[in-house]
Amino acid sequence: MPRTRAQTRRASDEEYWRDVEENGFDLDLSHPQLDAQIELLNSNFVSPDQWRLFFNNYFRWIVSDIDDALRVARMPDYATLENTNFIDGGFDNSFYPNEALDIREQQRLVEQATFLYDEFFSQMQDSINQNLRVSGIVRDSLTHIFRNLMEYVDTNDEDTNLAHYSESMVILDLLVNQRLFYLYMTGDPSGRTRRVVNTHPTYYIGIWIRKGPIWGVGNNDEYGFDQLRSFVCNFSRRIVNYMFYNGTTYHLGNIVNVHSTYRGHLRGGTSNQVKNKSKYKKLFIKHSVNNAIGRINSLLLDIVMNIQFKSKQYISFYKKNKSNSNSNSKSKSKRNSKNQEQI
Repeated sequence: MPRTRAQTRRASDEEYWRDVEENGFDLDLSHPQLDAQIELLNSNFVSPDQWRLFFNNYFRWIVSDIDDALRVARMPDYATLENTNFIDGGFDNSFYPNEALDIREQQRLVEQATFLYDEFFSQMQDSINQNLRVSGIVRDSLTHIFRNLMEYVDTNDEDTNLAHYSESMVILDLLVNQRLFYLYMTGDPSGRTRRVVNTHPTYYIGIWIRKGPIWGVGNNDEYGFDQLRSFVCNFSRRIVNYMFYNGTTYHLGNIVNVHSTYRGHLRGGTSNQVKNKSKYKKLFIKHSVNNAIGRINSLLLDIVMNIQFKSKQYISFYKKNKSNSNSNSKSKSKRNSKNQEQI
């Protein structure tokens, strides 16, 4: 049975934020239809295996026609991306060294690039142990996405493997693109259609409800809103560049804010420089200000209303007393004036 509003309010903070981890967003406890929100989540539960199946299907749908995906996403076409700098959104040409180099040097560079990308893919699937400051639903999504990328670059043909490695960061951009997500889920890339198409499995409705932290669409007051898309857009290519410059992975615990749009080179990061905090203590630090205010307003609503009521009573009492005081003053002034005339 879904919890009532009172039961939710009485829930311990740790339990509450554990629910946030599972659902992917913070319930607004001041919402007049809170019980309906909770019931909606409970009735559209998404199991770990269903999340895995969803990302498998979504990944295959995108790579089945990359040219069309780029068009829908309003990104440059394939040929343009081949000539675009990697850090600016292009393919990674590290897998195609300068042909003027010695053949052994070319092979060494390709092997180095392959090794670093494999390390990167493995690291992203282990983000929970790297203290990446995102919600649980985002860490799980990273695991599913990079598991698919590892499978994508592992074919029976070496040339195909290299092409897929080179494309991988562009495919990552496509996976978090909002227009593509809307098209896949609703059949309309504009976002104006708000219903999952009936050809999808029923559990897709549960994924649609929890879309905010992953694709950054929906209610931007939600806890963890737009964490995955922001991480991919703001850090994925910079982490790969860091690995090529330093020959090692960048520890994800050093990323303070996934929403930071700073584009400079990453520095340090060879170890976790963040003090260890408990899982749920970190959640308190990260939750959105708007929802924090909403929770406080909800919990203190009765007190606030009582204060307002008492304030109105006080103002009314003050005005009444002031009126009586003025009236008495005027009467006293008149009596004094008459006494002076008699004298």
